[in-house]
Amino acid sequence: HYSSWQKPWIYYDVYGSAKWLNYFLDSPLKSQKVHRVSVMEKQKLPKNIDKWLEIPNGKMVETHDNKTPLISILMPVYNAELFLREALDSISRQTLIDFEVICVNDGSTDNSLEILKEYSTKDPRFKYVNQRNQYAGVARNNAIKIAKGEYITFLDADDMFTPNALEVLYCRAKSTNADVVLATAYSYDNLSKKRSLLNWC
Repeated sequence: HYSSWQKPWIYYDVYGSAKWLNYFLDSPLKSQKVHRVSVMEKQKLPKNIDKWLEIPNGKMVETHDNKTPLISILMPVYNAELFLREALDSISRQTLIDFEVICVNDGSTDNSLEILKEYSTKDPRFKYVNQRNQYAGVARNNAIKIAKGEYITFLDADDMFTPNALEVLYCRAKSTNADVVLATAYSYDNLSKKRSLLNWC
């Protein structure tokens, strides 16, 4: 396991190797990519590796037969065009890639819906539904009704995940057989570009 010194996380099923391969091929050590892949070939990757992976636009996406994503990310959206792309991009950059995103457009009057359509077109993991304005609580409940993930999590349209957030939370949930996992969070000031720890859990 060449990257264990960088990513000492525990994977709980065969698809963990797919996640690791995604990280491996996206390594910043670009000059070593060919060598590193050739080393992996010498280790004889399973012949059915294509069953696990596909490469749309050069990015690995897990394609195992299990129709249940590991995590459903639920996001209420109301007039969030100023921050929405940052929030969605923080999801697309996750190290855990087996997820679905359900965005509920809560009657937005800005360009939020167009942004949601854009992301759902380029990545099938991103889905959106429309409702008349009923506020965030109703939007979240409607998203829960159609979520398929083993776990669910919420992200507001003006918030962001750190790149490994989902993977760390999922691994902790599985390793402790937890129903609920809590994490720390930071507030971010757009003007000062500073963040501060929120001591709420």
